[in-house]
Amino acid sequence: MPGGIFAMIGRAVRHKGRVPTPGAADAARAGGVRRVHEISVMTALLDSVEAHATRIGAKKVLAINLVIGERASIIDDSLLFAFDLLTLGTRAEGAALNVRRTRMRFHCAPCDDDYHRTGTDFRCPRCGAVGQVTDEGSELLIESMEVEE
Repeated sequence: MPGGIFAMIGRAVRHKGRVPTPGAADAARAGGVRRVHEISVMTALLDSVEAHATRIGAKKVLAINLVIGERASIIDDSLLFAFDLLTLGTRAEGAALNVRRTRMRFHCAPCDDDYHRTGTDFRCPRCGAVGQVTDEGSELLIESMEVEE
């Protein structure tokens, strides 16, 4: 896997780097109607985890570490429910699900500066202009996973 670095931690192996999640972004945006999509998102994520665990010969997945941006519209409780439901009987059953959230970031052209919004105020704190949303805050990816060989 490109960029993958494996470091032994006792009997566990921690994979640093990004595990590709094909289809997760599409699953998150599926349909024109707003509906709970965490089950389809978690299905895509767990498919990627399972495929990677098979590739490296892991017997058990101990932890899955996700990065989810606030723009991804993922509700933590719904995601955890889907995780608990979908991992039953798999090598990820009983694994820890760790989520690191990223905030939206904006770029103010007049100030040529980046900033995070404050509450519901999307204006630049320096000049008051409304900035352009950057890509930060839209992540939905597996940052790493810990497995037992």
